Amino acid sequence: MNCIIKEIAIFDKKGEKRGVILENGLNIINGDSQSGKSALLEITDYCLLSSRSTIPYGKIMDFADLFVLVLQIDNEFLVIGRHSPRTGNLNTVYFNVDASLNEIYDGTNLSENKIQGLEKSYFDNINLVSKEIIKKEIGRYFNFDVEDTTINSELSSKKGNASFRNMTPYLFQHQGLVASKHALFYRFENRNTRERIIDEFPIFMGWAGGEYYLLNREINEKRTKLRRLERDRDEINKNRVELINKVKNFIRDYYGVIGKNCPLLKSPSDILFVANNLPEFSDESYILSQYEEKKDKLRKKRTELVEQKSKIKEEILLLESTSQDIDDYELKFVQLEKRSSENTAIANEYKCPVCNKSALDISEKLNQIQLSRKRMKNDIKKLNKYYIDNSSAIEKLKLKRDEINKSIIDINAEIKLLDNSFKEGKDKLDLKEKSIEIKNLIQLSTELRFGKSNLLFSDEDIDKLKAEIKQIEQKIRNYNIDSHKAKFDTDVKKDMNKICSKLDFEDELKPPNLCFESNSFEFYHEIDSFNKVFLSQMGSGANWLSCHLSLFLALHKQFAQRKKCKIPSFIFFDQPSQVYFPKEFNPKKDKDVKNVANIYDVIIDVLNEIENQSGFKIQIIVTDHADNLELKNGNFKDLNKYSWFYGNKLI
Repeated sequence: MNCIIKEIAIFDKKGEKRGVILENGLNIINGDSQSGKSALLEITDYCLLSSRSTIPYGKIMDFADLFVLVLQIDNEFLVIGRHSPRTGNLNTVYFNVDASLNEIYDGTNLSENKIQGLEKSYFDNINLVSKEIIKKEIGRYFNFDVEDTTINSELSSKKGNASFRNMTPYLFQHQGLVASKHALFYRFENRNTRERIIDEFPIFMGWAGGEYYLLNREINEKRTKLRRLERDRDEINKNRVELINKVKNFIRDYYGVIGKNCPLLKSPSDILFVANNLPEFSDESYILSQYEEKKDKLRKKRTELVEQKSKIKEEILLLESTSQDIDDYELKFVQLEKRSSENTAIANEYKCPVCNKSALDISEKLNQIQLSRKRMKNDIKKLNKYYIDNSSAIEKLKLKRDEINKSIIDINAEIKLLDNSFKEGKDKLDLKEKSIEIKNLIQLSTELRFGKSNLLFSDEDIDKLKAEIKQIEQKIRNYNIDSHKAKFDTDVKKDMNKICSKLDFEDELKPPNLCFESNSFEFYHEIDSFNKVFLSQMGSGANWLSCHLSLFLALHKQFAQRKKCKIPSFIFFDQPSQVYFPKEFNPKKDKDVKNVANIYDVIIDVLNEIENQSGFKIQIIVTDHADNLELKNGNFKDLNKYSWFYGNKLI
């Protein structure tokens, strides 16, 4: 996704401002230690709604009342503002979307310590909103609003919404991470967070949406049910003779109660046929009235359930048609915008073509029409990003529909049982004998129901489930997630090794054969099919730095080439030169200076390749000590957006 940082701003209570304005491509911000360079990364993460602040305490916190991030996405602008953590207001956020930079900035003049552009007064007419609401809003804006990413519905807890916060590991390589041998990704120290980030990768890449996760939950439920049925069937087969004899004895008992001769019961089919065609009886004085009253209640309940089921089916159809309605709605907006784009230029003053007199009323109305068209176009730009995922709601409705179906089936069975039991009868028994008969009949019907669903029809149920599972499997295969991942891994590997071959990488591991697996996020150098060298096994900080740079530049190159990818196209590298200059930049160390300069040349090469292949230039922000480097592929001073040496600082 073509999404870059336009501005990082800090306001105090009076509205005084500090910060940086950035561009696409390479943005170098250098300076002395404790000049505020690294804080820019932490402020960005905080404004992207992190649950806790890692902004360093000191002058920045003493100054700050409001932190602001302006993101540019294509031709639109997202403004996110959060009050300083020291105010205690961590749970509300300013959020606004503007279609034009002119709506945000009053000017673009820059000075060394003061930035014109976004002013604190911009937020005067914007309400603070709950952070959790804004998280969902941003998710919808980035078009990955998936309500439930759970794959296995049998888990004790659901995984919940896909969160745009889980994209941040692809965006930040802070000072303690950029050359680490223990970790590659930001926020991967927590196992649950790591698993969620990996699970949501297909969403961020644009390969899957809510339906994909719904299908996986459905197929897991059906596979569990299938295993249970097969297990029950196997158990029943072991005890088939005993079960058949048990049902046979219930039938004989029933015939004994009503005083009739029991038919011959030779096979399981005979037993079930007789059980389903038992002689009927009635008690005209008491039992019959009770039966009619109960049957009437059951019919009314069945009618209510049928009506509920009909309404639910209508709701499911309505939700499933939402996507098409959205497409039609968007098409109408596009057509409306096209009609409004026709040449409708109007002179400042309209004159009558007959008498040449000024018609001020007509001119004013036409000017109002022009203004309305302009506002309509801005509204269209703000609306066309949003999408709401209905898969979770559909899933809940289907479950409710299935529960109602089961209730209707049970009512039908009970009505049928009453019909069979109370139609006719020859012998009139007293109430005590009749209660014994009904008790035996209920027990008999329970056993018959168990026998019917397992003795004869279990194979049919199993075959039906297998067919349903096969259909869902095909729908899941249509997403081609495995092939998407395989292609992605291959492309990343090719780019990684091309980049790494240009960086400072130890001779013992050359040529680099770095691999990245998107299924597990494993990263390693492959010597052969039996030997893998993981990052922690590679010696020297230069190797670790080269691996980090190679992987993340390759990842962002592939993100940019995949048009449906939702991951923003910016990345922070915080102090990559620390491997060569742990304390201060020392231009006298020629070899180290050349290695640092080479890092910037490689970054510029990759940026140019991405622009040539994807049509836009991503944004790379490097905060560093290095200064006045001689580059082969660019001018360091032109790329050096802010230089905070000799007392100059962010604040």
